[in-house]
Amino acid sequence: MKVAITGSSGLVGTALLPFLTTGGHDVVRLVRRVPAGKNEARWDPDAGTIDAAALEGLDAVAHLDCVMRDATLELDGRPVMVAGELV
Repeated sequence: MKVAITGSSGLVGTALLPFLTTGGHDVVRLVRRVPAGKNEARWDPDAGTIDAAALEGLDAVAHLDCVMRDATLELDGRPVMVAGELV
């Protein structure tokens, strides 16, 4: 299978990436920086751009990207979950 992964350098992505590659799968790491290798493709979710050519023939996408931010909304001193997201 050909699988694209966002968040491949995060907690889950660093475990999933070797699992897929040692299983013989073709993995494309979607990165926000300049790609460093042939298995990486640039994407910019803020600008809404992505290297579409790198996505050709994909069988699956593991969207693991997450942006950490400070919890600013609190209820009785505790962070509040809004639509499944800690804010």
